[in-house]
Amino acid sequence: MERWMEGEEAAEEELRLLEAMNTVSTAVQKLNQVLATLNRRTVELSKELGTAERQLSAVNDGTNATMSVPTIAPMATPEAQRTEL
Repeated sequence: MERWMEGEEAAEEELRLLEAMNTVSTAVQKLNQVLATLNRRTVELSKELGTAERQLSAVNDGTNATMSVPTIAPMATPEAQRTEL
């Protein structure tokens, strides 16, 4: 009888361990789903950020092109140089 009790306790312990492993496995699967969703969203945001950076760069290039009109300093003209001499 005692030997049968030991076997039953071992079987119950094994069942508890299997249930615990199942719980851990389920939690890992849920975490994996969350991480996959997070990864997809990160890729989407990265693409959106790249697009926004290109658009901002184009706007800045357009602004810089209109702001960087060359100006001629009065001292650079031949008349100004002659009058100084």
